[in-house]
Amino acid sequence: MTPARAVHPLLRIGLVKRAVQVVHDYDYFDPADKHGHRRNRFLTKALRHPWHLVGVSQAICSNLRTQLTALPIERCRVIHNAIDADALERRLLSRADARSALGLQTGDFVFGTVGRLVGFKAHDDLIDAFARAHRDMPTARLIIIGRGPLESSLKDQLAAAGLQDRVLIHGFLDDAARYMTAFDVFVLPSRHEPFGLVLLEAMVSRVAVVASDSGAPAEVLDPEARLFPSGDRAALAQQMREVYRQTPAERAYRGQRGYDRVHESFSLSAYRAAYAGLLENGRT
Repeated sequence: MTPARAVHPLLRIGLVKRAVQVVHDYDYFDPADKHGHRRNRFLTKALRHPWHLVGVSQAICSNLRTQLTALPIERCRVIHNAIDADALERRLLSRADARSALGLQTGDFVFGTVGRLVGFKAHDDLIDAFARAHRDMPTARLIIIGRGPLESSLKDQLAAAGLQDRVLIHGFLDDAARYMTAFDVFVLPSRHEPFGLVLLEAMVSRVAVVASDSGAPAEVLDPEARLFPSGDRAALAQQMREVYRQTPAERAYRGQRGYDRVHESFSLSAYRAAYAGLLENGRT
């Protein structure tokens, strides 16, 4: 029995005053999905009681309102994920140590990404964009940290493009965030991103970010960030060229803006206060 189903009867008889369910994924209540359809039916009944949903982004709450026709607008609150920035900062490797561990050279210009090798993460888009742009970026390399069912097909894509010497699919790396200091630019190519905690990790690392407009990145990144249209490989390639041509000072400015935003908007203290307000008073 899921926690939600265990709480529901207690809520119905008054032993629980308020239930809060946190939603992290776009398809959790998708009626077109077998499991999503079952959850959708359950929640339609649960909403007769004091049952609230928290979306980890406005993109999630907007999506929920299209999937759950019985969901009153006030029953879905946005509470963004948070990060313990100080703890991650203490774990970060130096740039030199991170590059040495990943097999990268001092003079490489490194585009990097971290994530599961699954379809919606769009690593194939990233490889294609790099293939389009790499001749304009002679010192650039791309490293993809992660594992998943698409690893073999992505390696085939690299071989077909002749990029095996410029692109590395590293595989799983424990506590991968601490190696982001090796990157000059972090790239998030996702086709639909419900939040992107990895963005916060890159921002703590003071790395310039290139990201798609796939939902939540617009909420997470600095308002000055220029996102590329999700799935537009030519636009991603152009943004990669542009950030490659920037001066180190310009990229450092982007990285510092991201670092400052994490501390201003995604702190653990604000996160805890938002949940305390919801649980105690029904407010965020």
